Amino acid sequence: MANRFNSSFISYANSIGLQQKLNGQRLEISIENIPNSFIYRLKGEFILIRGFVLSANKENIVPEKQELRLSYKLITGTNENKTGSIAITCNDQPVRNVWGPTEIFIGNYIGIYDEDMINLSKDAVDDILTDIAFQKGSEEVSPNEKAGENTPIERSMK
Repeated sequence: MANRFNSSFISYANSIGLQQKLNGQRLEISIENIPNSFIYRLKGEFILIRGFVLSANKENIVPEKQELRLSYKLITGTNENKTGSIAITCNDQPVRNVWGPTEIFIGNYIGIYDEDMINLSKDAVDDILTDIAFQKGSEEVSPNEKAGENTPIERSMK
């Protein structure tokens, strides 16, 4: 799960030219939490009619409410220029089995989860870039600094 996030994060960062935007600085990222768990539920009903068993199963997957939490350091040489953290709440919704067999249902859910990891990684890169805002002084400052805050960026993923 984290591998999907890492590869998507690196791929997206490269596609938008993050390394050039850092102007020779190094960005260190620490993943503190990544959404990675869900509850699989199967509710079954069995009815016995004249020796025949009829069954109806209701399957669903309910993602646990979690958030992606990252911290980062912007480093030049051995100097730590800036630190920060971001938190993105993952608002995944429960998924009901409409695909048939359990194997297909779970496989489709994992596909949905992979897409969510790709979207979370893009949001994380964008939020880090926003927070860094590439230098202080006469150049841009982050939205938190403009507001006089020293708090992490927090938002929800849709």
